Amino acid sequence: MNKDKRYGLALSLLLLASVSVNFILARKLNRLTVLSRLDGALEIGASAPPLKVSDLSGRLTQINILGQSKPTVLYVFTPSCIWCRRNESSIKYLADHAGQQYRFIALSLTHVGLPEYVRKHELGFPIFCDPDDQTLSVYKLSSTPEMLVVSLRGNVLKNWVGAFAGRTQTEINNFFSVNLPNIN
Repeated sequence: MNKDKRYGLALSLLLLASVSVNFILARKLNRLTVLSRLDGALEIGASAPPLKVSDLSGRLTQINILGQSKPTVLYVFTPSCIWCRRNESSIKYLADHAGQQYRFIALSLTHVGLPEYVRKHELGFPIFCDPDDQTLSVYKLSSTPEMLVVSLRGNVLKNWVGAFAGRTQTEINNFFSVNLPNIN
């Protein structure tokens, strides 16, 4: 093979690699663009449509908020979130003490590290992951931890973002008539 053909082959391979990398980056940028449009938490009174998520085995599923026998508590977390881990005893306590009046669902924004997290930290209620872009956008999910309470009519009653400490802990205690353990 002469020098010109090797040069042409090398350039073709570099071009193919560049196009592949640009394709991957464009997909990631599209997802980040969706996330960057999220401007704060879903407001109280807003409508909460069905969640399009994956179950722990990776199957796509839809969680309906309407037509339930109890209001829904949606706990949003990620396995790597330090504050989510610190909230763990509080969310378990809350589910144990308010589970008769509310349906509890956990939603991890990612599946990364989730199997290990579930094995070590059983929450005691269903866990889902990987919400689709529309769910992320409509629910304005971008930070963790977050906890939403949705009425039987599908409207957001409460939305707390951040650790269950200080004023947030007091508000949760008052809303659910519980006394959450302090986080460490």
